[in-house]
Amino acid sequence: MGYATSVWVSLVGAFLYYIVWKLVLTILPEQNTVVGTLETIVDIAREQEIANPSIILVGDVVNLRNGIRWFESDSGS
Repeated sequence: MGYATSVWVSLVGAFLYYIVWKLVLTILPEQNTVVGTLETIVDIAREQEIANPSIILVGDVVNLRNGIRWFESDSGS
């Protein structure tokens, strides 16, 4: 594969990534995050009306949230 082809493939890939990302943000704009203990999370999820599909993380990985909140805006939860 030549240089021009490699650049073309990279540009097309970047464009497709951009389009897919815009679609994801349009389709899934309502991501919510709630944090609690195993004792409190059920009540918190009910209060916040969290519905499926949902992902539950348990353990120390939850503490990484502040450093990697890529989906949330600065005014997010």
